[in-house]
Amino acid sequence: MQSDGYRTVLLGKYLNGYPATASPTYIPPGWTEWYVPAAGHPYSNFNYTLNENGTLVPYGSAPEDYLTDVVAGKAGADLESGRDVRVRGGPDADLPQHGRPAHPAGRGRALAPSFAGPTPAASNWRKMVFVEQYPFERHTPPPASNGTLEPLDPADLVSTGPAPFYKGLRTHTYKYIEYDTGEKEFYELVRDPSELQNQASRLDPAFQAQLAAAVQAFATCAGNTCRSAEQIALPPSPVYVP
Repeated sequence: MQSDGYRTVLLGKYLNGYPATASPTYIPPGWTEWYVPAAGHPYSNFNYTLNENGTLVPYGSAPEDYLTDVVAGKAGADLESGRDVRVRGGPDADLPQHGRPAHPAGRGRALAPSFAGPTPAASNWRKMVFVEQYPFERHTPPPASNGTLEPLDPADLVSTGPAPFYKGLRTHTYKYIEYDTGEKEFYELVRDPSELQNQASRLDPAFQAQLAAAVQAFATCAGNTCRSAEQIALPPSPVYVP
């Protein structure tokens, strides 16, 4: 792209472990501008060091040091410069998305005013939500024979075979899950918010059939018919075998 007159810019995360054994000021070939965390705690959005075109620039805990805003500002400056530039976020440019709760920027705005107006009729409220997980294969890291492949995050190194497929529903008071293995889970979310006590074996057969029918309605719906599935009337409390 540079040979065609473009300037190339990378902002945010580069590869897991960067800069690894290289110098913190290392910039791979092919980049005109480079703004990538090289030290500190970028996943927290504060107290990190950016490699800015070969210069290490420390950022602290002030509101203006918030990493997402810093990177966005630099991207905006390049885009508004009027120059031919290809701006690219790294493979995981928004670092704070990983695992731990993100640190807010401290400039949030309350959403309550957006809700002003008449309260919708209770009959229009969503009664439940559908939950599902499609099968996927967990992977192991490829051999890093030439040092150019990105190593996986620690959580990705666990290889336990394919994760099971499941589908289910959640109401205000309970959650019901069906696995493709035939196993089922049922939790009372008020009494057991941490979902530690599976009550599926205690379900009344007629109640369990209602749950299964609702899950099937969700799994096969499309478009506006999914709104109808959300309005299926289920007992508000679990029904167990006496």
